[in-house]
Amino acid sequence: MWDIRKVYRENHSGKNEVVSMTLVGSEYNNTEVSIRWDGCINLWSYYNGYSPDDEDSKEKGENCHYIHMCDIDDMINKLTELKKIAKENFSEKYYKEFWDNNDENSLSKE
Repeated sequence: MWDIRKVYRENHSGKNEVVSMTLVGSEYNNTEVSIRWDGCINLWSYYNGYSPDDEDSKEKGENCHYIHMCDIDDMINKLTELKKIAKENFSEKYYKEFWDNNDENSLSKE
């Protein structure tokens, strides 16, 4: 699911420790993530045909969503709650078609 593109290391106390990594989503090549030793994540999600491999441009920047988070569990909890609200409020047809389309851990299977 993820291809490691770059590993950043620092030499702390004689150790060559990994301090951050850049990964790209391997399935569609439209997501790039930087994960850091301190638990923070930078996530770029490209659309309209752009990918992390494209040369930086104004157009590429305008076709990208960016999220910075330092508590991934909190973000997962928030997104899970949003999915629960969608399931409770949208028709079964819309929920299954747009929200529950390919997740083996989906709420409908709880």
